[in-house]
Amino acid sequence: EIYRTNLDDYKRALKAYGKVADDDLYPRQNFYVGNGFKNSLSDESRFKMGMIYYKNLKNYDMALKTFTEFLNDYPDSCRKAAAHSFIAALYEKQNNSETAAEHLEQIIDIIVDSDVQSRFFVQDALYDGSRNQETGLNSLNIIKQLRSRVSQLRTRVAKSNGTGNSVEQ
Repeated sequence: EIYRTNLDDYKRALKAYGKVADDDLYPRQNFYVGNGFKNSLSDESRFKMGMIYYKNLKNYDMALKTFTEFLNDYPDSCRKAAAHSFIAALYEKQNNSETAAEHLEQIIDIIVDSDVQSRFFVQDALYDGSRNQETGLNSLNIIKQLRSRVSQLRTRVAKSNGTGNSVEQ
C-alpha cells in the first residue's frame, strides 16, 4: 500500500498486490462482513490492482480485464458493486453506453438490499479506498444518482440508434 499511496510507484504496487492476490503465497482467508459478502487480503489486492490500472496507469484494457476477473474470482466480494462501477466507467470510455448502463443497473440491484455493498461502494468506488471520508450519501441517494445516469446512457443509446426514445428498462 505504501508504494501506491506514498511513493506513487504503481508498478511496484502492482507487483506487491499481485503477490498477495496469488493463492499460492497468501491463501484466501475470507472474513464475513455481512449480508453474505466476504472480504480478504486477496480480494482487496486484486481490486486495488484494477484501480491502479484504471486511475494511475490509464491502462484501460488491463483495468477491464482485472475487474472482470475480479468479479469472476470473488463473486461474494464486498467490493462487487464497486467493481461494476469501474467496469461501467470503462465501457463509457469505449462509448459502449448500453453495456455501461447494464453494469450500473447491476450496482443498483446489488446495493439496494445491502448496506455492506453500499458502504464498500462509497469507500472503494467513490473515495478511492479512503476509509476516512465522511459522506452524506446513503443508499437511496446513490441509487437515485445511478438511475439518473442509467437514464442518460439509455437516451444516448436511443439517439445513436436513431429512435430518439429511451430504451425501456
